[in-house]
Amino acid sequence: MVAALTIPVLTGNYKKRETVNRLKSTYSIINNAMERAKVDYGTDYSIWQRSSHDRYAFELIYSLYIKPYIKTVDVKKGTICRNYNCKKEYTTLSGQPMYQHDYGGSFTLPNGALVHIIPYFCGVDLYSDIVYIDIDGPEKGENRLGKDVFDYRLSIGHGETAKYIKNGIFATPCEGFTRDEILVKCSKNFDGASCTAKGAVSCCAALIMQDGWEITEDYPWK
Repeated sequence: MVAALTIPVLTGNYKKRETVNRLKSTYSIINNAMERAKVDYGTDYSIWQRSSHDRYAFELIYSLYIKPYIKTVDVKKGTICRNYNCKKEYTTLSGQPMYQHDYGGSFTLPNGALVHIIPYFCGVDLYSDIVYIDIDGPEKGENRLGKDVFDYRLSIGHGETAKYIKNGIFATPCEGFTRDEILVKCSKNFDGASCTAKGAVSCCAALIMQDGWEITEDYPWK
């Protein structure tokens, strides 16, 4: 009886550790790429060539800031499930569709993660390039923000956003929030609203990072 009760707990803890490790690995890959880009473009990323809201913006970001610094495969333009064999449609913790746009684009990393970028998007407050990380790719997992999908933003060329973000060019959309404020935006009751669309934002990556790269007891895991 005790063993039967313990197995689900052990399985859950293993999945949490696996999720954090996969997220941390992919975060490091992208963050390191941005650090390498600073060598070529300078440390003031607020004045780098930035994206705009058009169908060529993903190619600009990818060709200048991703391709030279990261090994990628299977690069595609457009929404994720239009280009990949998705196990499930992408949703938020509340169950509504995760925001995507045809101007976005995706690529896969050697560790199996899929990265989807939507250029020049208004997140919680300011414009930047939104970055979704699906830690196990579209063909596996729940395809849900806060479970196996996590969002960040790039502040390339966005001067006002760059001044606001203290953690650098590649950061979560919830910079400067208290832990209580982050919990509100990492919950099943949050509709993922940004300043332009619903289903776009989750502070769950921020919560994991703020808690020392851990999924704690009050994280909305179940």
